[in-house]
Amino acid sequence: MNKNITAQSSKNLLNCVILFLINLLSTFLSCVIYIFILKIP
Repeated sequence: MNKNITAQSSKNLLNCVILFLINLLSTFLSCVIYIFILKIP
């Protein structure tokens, strides 16, 4: 039972990290696109 709980929390942590990375990446991409659009004119 204890092993199962550890695996579950590890999985949740992984999901949290993945969501955080996706969020960071999308923010970064938004910034890059914004700067790119500003530089065109």
